[in-house]
Amino acid sequence: MISGCLEILHLPEGLLKNNINLLSVEIRDCAEIQSLSSELKGLPCLESLSISNCNSLSSVLDSCGLQTLKSLSIHGCRNISLEKGLQSLQFLQYASLSDCENLTTLPMTMQNLKYLQTLHIWSCPKMYMLPEWLGDLISLRELELWYCENLSSIPESVKKLTKLQFLSIWGCPNLGLRCRKDVGEDWHKIKHVPFIKINGPFIQAMTDFGAGSG
Repeated sequence: MISGCLEILHLPEGLLKNNINLLSVEIRDCAEIQSLSSELKGLPCLESLSISNCNSLSSVLDSCGLQTLKSLSIHGCRNISLEKGLQSLQFLQYASLSDCENLTTLPMTMQNLKYLQTLHIWSCPKMYMLPEWLGDLISLRELELWYCENLSSIPESVKKLTKLQFLSIWGCPNLGLRCRKDVGEDWHKIKHVPFIKINGPFIQAMTDFGAGSG
């Protein structure tokens, strides 16, 4: 873990590259750091990457080629851009994006993450839409949307997510209303999901799901 390096703009050259068997990297509270790409390139076995509270960081994955990465967590990085590099994460299974203030929608480069099983989006106040290609994430099993106040609807393509088992919506006023069981405008898009929570309680669980589909 690299933490509290408040004044560095870049990681010291060779700090990570010399650890070619490294499986996990966590970087947090490095307020001035701007890029990680050059150091991450030399990690052929990396499976987990977590970055938090690095507000000057604009580039993470550009040309990194982290084909082995399975888990990516980004928290509190207000200037982060994910438009480059995500397409190379062929085997990513878990992605969490939280407190990314300038994120307005999911980057298109996520579209081809065919092995992604878990997607958490928390506290992204400027996110106003979920892309229609969300339905292309065919392995998705868990989706959490928390405190994204400007999200206004669920894309129609979510009906294609036949492996989706759990959907949680919390603190998204418009979305919560549209996803009310049986009466919400977006209910028909999510009613196939066995477990659904909105603002705390389950509105659908496996017991009544089975009964309703019999």
